[in-house]
Order: sequence, then C-alpha cells, then structure tokens
Amino acid sequence: MHSILISRALEVSAKAHEGQYRKSDGRIPYISHCAAVGVILLRAGYDETVVAAGILHDVLEDTILTHDDLRSEFGEEVLELVDLVTEQDKSVPWDERKTLYEERLVGAMEGARAIAAADKLHNVWSLLESLRRGEPIFARMNKGPTGQIAQWERVIAVLSDGWESQLLDDLRELIGAVKMELESGA
Repeated sequence: MHSILISRALEVSAKAHEGQYRKSDGRIPYISHCAAVGVILLRAGYDETVVAAGILHDVLEDTILTHDDLRSEFGEEVLELVDLVTEQDKSVPWDERKTLYEERLVGAMEGARAIAAADKLHNVWSLLESLRRGEPIFARMNKGPTGQIAQWERVIAVLSDGWESQLLDDLRELIGAVKMELESGA
C-alpha cells in the first residue's frame, strides 16, 4: 500500500543525506541505512508516522535540516519522534554523547524506542557483515569492540525498561553474533 508520508520521508532524507556514505562501507550511500530502518519498522508493524520518522531519524543530527523544517514538512508527531532519537550535541566526547542519548530514551514513547532499536539493529547488522568480510570496521569507528558493544547493551537496557519487542530480541541476537565473530577472529 502506498504512503505519501513515507514516500516524502524517503525523498527528503535522500536529498538531505546526499553525498554521505555509510561508515561500514564508504561506497554505500547513507540513505540505504535510513531506508533500512524504515523497512525494519514497517515489517515490525509500525504505522506510517513511526516509519517516516525512522527514515528521517538522522536528519537533525547529520544534515542541515532543522526542527522547523521537519515540523513544517511532516508535523509535530514526526518531529517529536525524530528529536527523541537525535544526539543533541555532536561536539561533546563520544562517551558523554552516548550517555546523553541513552538518557533521552529513558521512558520514551514506544515509537521512539522502536526507531532507536531499528537504528541499532541495522547498524549492528552492517557491522557484522563488515566483520564477516574481514574489513577493519572498528578502525573507522569512535570506539573499539568492547566499548561499542557495551554502548549497544546499555541502549538495550534502557529500551527494554517497560517495553519488550522482537526488535530488541533481534538486536540481542545480532550482538551475540558480533561477539562470536570477534572471538573467532581473535
């Protein structure tokens, strides 16, 4: 079924992220991640508002789009969801930025939790695929394996407080696969 809201979110996200590429593979346009988050949410049964916000989840953080841009184009509900999953100040050190992100998710509405879980799910899957191809993925990241895995596990703990979802189960499983891949390659 066609959704004008989702189609528009894909268009806006693609234009906003134009020229950006995935950290896991510098040849893959960034919009692939945004679209994958949307697909994960759609398959998990979320409505078009949550799916659209999932597609747009990184525009406030990584592009020139503003809160006003999102509000005027998509309305207050999409803006609120995107804002909840946005790291607010990328100038602070990685550890502090991630802690602030985790604090924003405490008690967040289900849609925001689902977007955060879908985002991490695709990121962990992408990282796992890079590891399986033998790529030095952690060399392109801010933290090594131990720090990155610990951060993912903290996010799961925050998200699962009062909310359980197949998205979280899938994320736990993928993190386990990353750990096994790292152990086998050590």
